[in-house]
Amino acid sequence: TRLEEQADRDIAAGTVTLRWGKEQIAVIKRAAAIMGVPYQTYLKQVVFKQAMADIGQAEAVLSHRH
Repeated sequence: TRLEEQADRDIAAGTVTLRWGKEQIAVIKRAAAIMGVPYQTYLKQVVFKQAMADIGQAEAVLSHRH
């Protein structure tokens, strides 16, 4: 998907290390399995999608203030 391709390009530019507990990782792996993708792919997709949504919301709020 477009989000996967963008996330893969971003990973090529650098890496990120996250320290999570076993329970948190288990939840991510379960969700990824439900979606039928590897958990790292799932994590990249979800984080990227949420970041884009947050940016869009922040920009909308800021544009209404001016």
